[in-house]
Amino acid sequence: MPHLRSLTASIILLKLLFFSHWPNICRLEIFASTPVATTTEISLNSNEIDAFYRSFSHIENLTFRHDVDLNMS
Repeated sequence: MPHLRSLTASIILLKLLFFSHWPNICRLEIFASTPVATTTEISLNSNEIDAFYRSFSHIENLTFRHDVDLNMS
Protein backbone atom coordinates (compact mmCIF):
# COMPACT_ATOMS: atom_id res chain seq x y z
CA MET A 1 0.00 0.00 0.00
CA PRO A 2 2.93 2.43 -0.27
CA HIS A 3 1.45 4.05 -3.40
CA LEU A 4 -2.10 4.39 -2.08
CA ARG A 5 -3.36 7.92 -2.85
CA SER A 6 -7.00 7.78 -1.76
CA LEU A 7 -8.64 6.23 1.29
CA THR A 8 -12.19 5.92 2.61
CA ALA A 9 -12.40 4.69 6.19
CA SER A 10 -14.46 4.80 9.35
CA ILE A 11 -13.16 6.83 12.27
CA ILE A 12 -12.49 3.62 14.21
CA LEU A 13 -10.29 2.26 11.39
CA LEU A 14 -8.67 5.64 10.92
CA LYS A 15 -7.57 5.66 14.56
CA LEU A 16 -5.77 2.34 13.96
CA LEU A 17 -3.95 3.85 10.98
CA PHE A 18 -2.49 6.66 13.13
CA PHE A 19 0.41 4.37 14.06
CA SER A 20 1.81 4.63 10.52
CA HIS A 21 2.81 7.49 8.27
CA TRP A 22 0.79 7.77 5.03
CA PRO A 23 2.63 10.39 2.96
CA ASN A 24 0.98 9.50 -0.38
CA ILE A 25 -2.63 9.79 0.78
CA CYS A 26 -3.95 13.04 -0.67
CA ARG A 27 -7.69 12.25 -0.64
CA LEU A 28 -9.28 11.03 2.59
CA GLU A 29 -12.96 10.35 3.18
CA ILE A 30 -14.09 9.66 6.75
CA PHE A 31 -17.50 8.25 7.64
CA ALA A 32 -19.34 7.57 10.88
CA SER A 33 -18.51 4.09 12.08
CA THR A 34 -21.89 2.53 12.83
CA PRO A 35 -25.31 3.80 13.86
CA VAL A 36 -24.71 2.44 17.38
CA ALA A 37 -21.16 3.77 17.79
CA THR A 38 -20.39 5.62 21.00
CA THR A 39 -19.40 9.28 21.05
CA THR A 40 -15.77 8.38 21.77
CA GLU A 41 -15.71 6.04 18.76
CA ILE A 42 -16.94 8.68 16.31
CA SER A 43 -14.95 11.65 17.57
CA LEU A 44 -11.29 12.60 17.81
CA ASN A 45 -9.69 13.99 20.95
CA SER A 46 -6.81 16.48 20.78
CA ASN A 47 -4.11 13.77 20.95
CA GLU A 48 -5.78 11.89 18.09
CA ILE A 49 -6.00 15.06 16.00
CA ASP A 50 -2.25 15.57 16.51
CA ALA A 51 -1.65 11.95 15.45
CA PHE A 52 -3.90 12.49 12.43
CA TYR A 53 -1.76 15.38 11.19
CA ARG A 54 1.45 13.39 11.69
CA SER A 55 0.07 10.31 9.92
CA PHE A 56 -1.64 12.03 6.98
CA SER A 57 0.72 14.88 6.20
CA HIS A 58 -0.21 15.51 2.54
CA ILE A 59 -4.01 15.68 2.58
CA GLU A 60 -5.44 17.76 -0.25
CA ASN A 61 -9.09 16.72 0.01
CA LEU A 62 -10.80 15.72 3.27
CA THR A 63 -14.46 14.66 3.32
CA PHE A 64 -16.72 13.67 6.23
CA ARG A 65 -19.77 11.50 5.54
CA HIS A 66 -22.58 10.48 7.85
CA ASP A 67 -24.90 8.85 5.31
CA VAL A 68 -23.04 5.60 4.72
CA ASP A 69 -25.08 2.38 4.75
CA LEU A 70 -22.76 -0.20 6.29
CA ASN A 71 -25.19 -3.10 5.88
CA MET A 72 -23.17 -5.25 3.49
CA SER A 73 -25.81 -8.01 3.25
